[in-house]
Amino acid sequence: MDLAQGMVVVLVVVFGLGLSAAFIGLLFALITAIGKREWGWVLAIVLTWPLAASCYAVARRRSDPRLGRLLLPGVAASVACLLVLALLAHKIG
Repeated sequence: MDLAQGMVVVLVVVFGLGLSAAFIGLLFALITAIGKREWGWVLAIVLTWPLAASCYAVARRRSDPRLGRLLLPGVAASVACLLVLALLAHKIG
């Protein structure tokens, strides 16, 4: 296994962990919005999963600081890994 293949394996693992954290954070944001009966946010989160959930976590950061703890780093890690994987694929292929 050469260096590029090793990097791809590591990036895929980090992407999977980031995606898992983002999904758990997204579910937490959805449950929080349902519990607070903020139906506009619930509908937005259901329709545009990570985008609206991230906005909701940032908008409610002061009232519930735990809301974005998994979601925001998970989305950031997933997007960063996808960008690096795309650059590697373009360079290799």
